This record gives sequence, C-alpha cells and structure tokens, in this order.
Amino acid sequence: MDVDIGSVLLFGAVSLCSASVAVLIGARIARSGAGPAGTRAGPIVIDAPHVYEFSEGYLVSLIDPGDPFLDPGTDRSRAMEILCHLLGDLTPDFSTALANLAQRGEAFLLTAPLAADALSLGGRRDGDRLVLTVAPLCATAERRTVDAAALADLHREAAELRKALDRSDTLAWKSDTSGAITWCNAAYIRALDRSTGASGGAVWPLSALFDAPPDAPLAAADDHREQLSLPDGAAGPWYRLESDPEPDGGHLWLAYNIDRIVAAEQARQNVIQTLSKTFAHMTTGLAVFDRTRRLVLFNPALSTITALDPIHLSARPGLGAFLDALREKRRIPEPRDYKTWRREMEALERDSAAGTYQQLWSLPDGQTLRVIGRPHPDGAMALFFEDISSEMQLTRTYRERLTLLEAVVAADPAAVMVFDRDGRLVLSNNRHDAIWPGAGLGQAQRLQEAVDGWRVAMQGGADLDAVIAAVTDPRSGLPFKGCVSDAHGRRVHVVCQRIVAGALEVRLAPEMPVRAPTDHRRSALDLARRAALADAAQRGDGVARTAPHPAPAASRTAGTKITP
Repeated sequence: MDVDIGSVLLFGAVSLCSASVAVLIGARIARSGAGPAGTRAGPIVIDAPHVYEFSEGYLVSLIDPGDPFLDPGTDRSRAMEILCHLLGDLTPDFSTALANLAQRGEAFLLTAPLAADALSLGGRRDGDRLVLTVAPLCATAERRTVDAAALADLHREAAELRKALDRSDTLAWKSDTSGAITWCNAAYIRALDRSTGASGGAVWPLSALFDAPPDAPLAAADDHREQLSLPDGAAGPWYRLESDPEPDGGHLWLAYNIDRIVAAEQARQNVIQTLSKTFAHMTTGLAVFDRTRRLVLFNPALSTITALDPIHLSARPGLGAFLDALREKRRIPEPRDYKTWRREMEALERDSAAGTYQQLWSLPDGQTLRVIGRPHPDGAMALFFEDISSEMQLTRTYRERLTLLEAVVAADPAAVMVFDRDGRLVLSNNRHDAIWPGAGLGQAQRLQEAVDGWRVAMQGGADLDAVIAAVTDPRSGLPFKGCVSDAHGRRVHVVCQRIVAGALEVRLAPEMPVRAPTDHRRSALDLARRAALADAAQRGDGVARTAPHPAPAASRTAGTKITP
C-alpha cells in the first residue's frame, strides 16, 4: 500500500472539516419525487447554524456558497417554498409552525431527527422580517467548521510541504508504537533503494534502514550515528539520528548525512596519530593544551623527563593540575613561597600564549630543563621540556678548561698573541703593556695593528722584517724562530707558528724583562754591595767587604735602563 503524504494531509484536513450532520436529502427527494428547482442534490452537510431572513416572502439574506439547501443561483422569491419542502420532509410540524409565524407572529423551536443526529429548526419575527434558523442540535469536539478558502490553503500548503520534504536530503519517516514505518519522504526511499540494491520503487511495509530502538527518543546531544551497508560491500554513508515522540505513541525520525563530519574527524585522527608517531621519537617532551587549558596531546618523552605517570597524562588534566603534579614530583624549581610559585606559573601561561616564555629550570637533583612555551591556533598552547643537563655539564667543563687556559697563558712570562686565519686577535695575555708600555700592543685587535706595535716596541732591522714577513706573507715558511732587539736593547726571542684551524701564535719572550723597582736607593745599594763582593772574591781576601759609598747604579750597569 503506497501511502502518499499529500493524501494523508488531505485526508486529515477533510476529517477536520467533516460535518456534524450529514443526510442524503437527495434520497428523500428521490423517494418523494423530483425536488424544487434550486435545491442541492446529493449529500448535504449541516455543521453550523444557517440563518435565512425573508421580507414579504422574499429572501433578503445572502446565500452561502456552502449552503446545504439552496444553490447560490436559487430564485429568491421561491426560497421559502424550497425550504418548506425540504425541512417539512424532516418534521410534519414545520409547515404548521411556519404558517402560525407568518400569520400571527408566533415563534417556534422544533427538533427534527436526521439520521443519528438531530437538527434545531427555529423561527421568529424580527420587525417586518421572518428569520428561520437551521442548526445542528449537538456539537462534538471531533467536528470543526473550515472555510472553503482555508481548505484550499491547506491543500496548497500540504503540496508545498510534500515537495519540500521530497527535495530534502534529510531522511524523514514516522513509525508507530510497534516500530513499523507509516510514512517517509522520498530521501528515505532513495536511501532504502541504494541499501537494498532495488530500483523498482518502495514496497510497503517498508523495511527499517537503521538499528536504533524504535521507542527511544534520540536528541541531538545523543549523537547516535549509524552507517548504511551497501549490497556490494562498499562503505555506505554515515547518518546522525534524531527522534521525537508523537501524541499517538509513534516517533518522528530524522537522519542527517554526516559524511563530511566523519571524514574530517578521521582526517584529524590520522593527523594526531601521525604526529604521535613522529613525536614518539623526539627526546624533547611535548605537552599541548587546548583553549580551555586541557592536555590534549603529549609524547612519551614528556613522561620520561617529568616522571609523570602516562595514565595521569592520558586523563587530560588541566594546566593547573599538570603543574601541581610537576611540583609534587619535584620536577619544577621550588620557590621561596607558594605565592611566588603561583605568580611564576601565571607568567608561564601568559608568556607562553604570547610565545615569549623560555626558562631554564634547575631541579633539586641537579638536572636542568629548558622549558619553552609557544602559542597554537585557536587559543591552544604548547610546552616543550628539554633535558639539557649534559649540555650544561659540557658547558661548565668547557668554561673551566677555557678559564684554565686563560690562566696558563696569563702566567706565561712571555707576551702571547693568537690570531685566527682572518687576522683577528682571539687570545692574548697582559704582558705586552707591562714589557713595552706605550707601544699599544695591549689594544691591538688585528694582526696589522700588532705589527705596527712591534715596530714601535722593537728596533727596526732585518730580523724584525723577517718576523713581519713570516707572519704576514702566506708564502713565507712557518714555524719561525729568531731573535730581535727591542727599543731598550734587550734581545727578544720570537716564535711564530700555525696551530689549530690555521690560527697563528706569536710568542715574544725578552731575555731579561725589566721591572721597575719600588725603591731606587735600595736597588743601587744592592748593586754596589754585589760589586764589592765580586771584587773581594777576585782578590781572594776571603772576607766580604762592603763599599762605604757605592757608585750610582746607572754607572755600574752600562747598557741597561731602569724605568721607574
């Protein structure tokens, strides 16, 4: 049985408009002969009062298009005759009562049986007019009066609704209390044909497409999803089901196609799995929090570095609970008080959302973590935890060795300079200005500036030119070893050689560095005493004599200049 939604709506509308009293007047007329001209033949429906006003036997009231007794084209001068003929056939008292009303003005109210119903026939005088009223005696709740124009609008609206439902891609159907389908739209039939592989149209009763309980209402929040199965074994479309209970005990069902939503969710899940596999091999701990600050993604390295239980992380804790767990595991710097710690954690969230958070966490067990906060789209936030304890230890070791190297170079009595392959000074000690003050060697930053300082500090000559040629001419042979004389006449041992990465080391070592004495008179006495002891030893006296008044130091040490 093919149920049509338009027919159903039309049947409902007709039922609403059904008459309270229906009588086959035509049958009575046929039994008594042909009726007067102007009467309606066939079933006559009386569901509302009908009022007829006559003036001197002429009908002056309007004739309703749906009048059960008179046609709109009835001769108004014969209208009373027609009504007397039709209504008098219902009750014999009507003719007598109508005559008394017309002659003496006596009002009347009669009851006329009409099949299983009853009619009320009333008459009265209103001035010079006679008023007849024909109405159903009893009204029931199931019967309503509907205007013909309203009924036409109902027909038109039902057709429009049917067209809209058939053009919709949403599956719609109605089931009764037993779960049987009593109505559906065209989309449901198309889905049923696709699922069964049939093409000859629906055959009632229709089979159910989905396995949802027929008597359980499903709201949108329930997110009940089902996938249709196809005859060829291919993956069918996905639908989200909703249902609402109907007053008759059945349910109205809607099924929305959610293929795009399912595909998007699957794509997101694939991306998350890919990222999880990628992050699983990272040594840096990753924690991603959504816009509500719930943990949505982490990798195994996070559990290793923070010592947090993976089960706890899988429960998607909030940012506050995550930081509290870090504090309990002593994997976070312990401040002096809790308020300071909370302020630091608030700064962590604020700066991470801005992309400026980067701190080194020194843990109580000696480990060092580098924590970086970065913003993600849609208000999300990511924290990176990197264990840099080995890097920090290597840095400390490097700094200690560098400090040791600088100390060794600084303790060297010779003046040391090291230049890279581009001629930039990378290492030196502070001996240059002490040995050759005023030469500017202590301020030299490049090889050419050092060469200019050597020319000032040392006497020119072939030996100095050889040193300069050795360090400035790439074609010269290195290493170079030689001696030059400085401006004070001291011999300076020069060693030039290439070391690691093409760097150039220049070492200048004076034979007798001159140091300025703190007391000139005491230094002169010491020199005189040493000279007297030397003279006594040459004479062989065996007794050390002290010269009463020694000569000045400058006269006894020819060729040496003491700089105060």
